[in-house]
Amino acid sequence: MNKPMRLLLLFLLPSLSWGQQVYLIGDAGEPKSPDPNLELLKEKIKGATKDDFLIFLGDNIYPKGLPDKEDPKREAMENKLIPQLEVMKSFPGTAYIIPGNHDWAQGRKYGWKYALNMERFIREYFEGQDVLLPLGGCPGPVEIPMGAKSTLIILNTQYFLHGWDKPNEDDNCENKSTIEALEDLKTIINRNKGKHILI
Repeated sequence: MNKPMRLLLLFLLPSLSWGQQVYLIGDAGEPKSPDPNLELLKEKIKGATKDDFLIFLGDNIYPKGLPDKEDPKREAMENKLIPQLEVMKSFPGTAYIIPGNHDWAQGRKYGWKYALNMERFIREYFEGQDVLLPLGGCPGPVEIPMGAKSTLIILNTQYFLHGWDKPNEDDNCENKSTIEALEDLKTIINRNKGKHILI
């Protein structure tokens, strides 16, 4: 019996009143070569401008994220991520990538370590640019203005769910717990009342 094809999430938020396009794609971590979903995304972003946004929503490396450099599976896992990063590099606007549960090793003990492996690889690939957010496995939220009428808020929801090692009060996260992160989210939403808010 043939394995069913995995479908990714690909949304285009229409410009409507805020004058921007926002491209959202998730579950892109099990690509074929060439991958029809990434090919479709490349087609969709041909008309994108410098004011537009592209966001990879997580689960960027199937099945269990990016192992250590010594791991024999490392190169194959890098090759699942690189086509996504190439799309981000070619995008004329602003692009971000967010870790998902698969990038955190599907919630295993070493999930945070694998998420940090991916963060370091992406930072090197983008020559020091921080396009993966939130940094360090922190919960966020990260507030990103998208112009006068809209705001992007990025959260690391896997942080909330992860039952093993993850950032704590000794780490460099702005928010040190789920409660702090959610309180901060509430503050950001209140501060941006009257704007389009994309979380």
